[in-house]
Amino acid sequence: DFIENHHDLDVLLILNVENLANQEGEEINTSIRDVVSWTESNSKPLPIGVEANYVANSGGLAFEVSPRHFGEMASIRAKEWLPPSHAVPKDYLQSNEFQVALCQSRLAARNLKVPPIYEESARLSGTLYP
Repeated sequence: DFIENHHDLDVLLILNVENLANQEGEEINTSIRDVVSWTESNSKPLPIGVEANYVANSGGLAFEVSPRHFGEMASIRAKEWLPPSHAVPKDYLQSNEFQVALCQSRLAARNLKVPPIYEESARLSGTLYP
């Protein structure tokens, strides 16, 4: 209902496509791929997932916090507890803040071009789909 009634939006953030329930609270028994494919086909606003898994299941575009970033945040916290002589080197703490996943054909179907750096980032992380 939301997708069909909100064609006035620019972007639709997809937080989760698992464990969907109907209005009565009963779990909907359908595949994630079917839900994502239906959403991509029926959403006028651009759907953007917050997990790379969204694109792996036939979505067009997703931005996900990098697992490395989570590790770096843990390192920063650990560094605060270490004596100064055991501090984590500063150059270890620099990296990408997020991971990009995208499907070229899904984006092309919407006549959408993303900056080339997004495609390269997705290619390098193994989340660039044709």
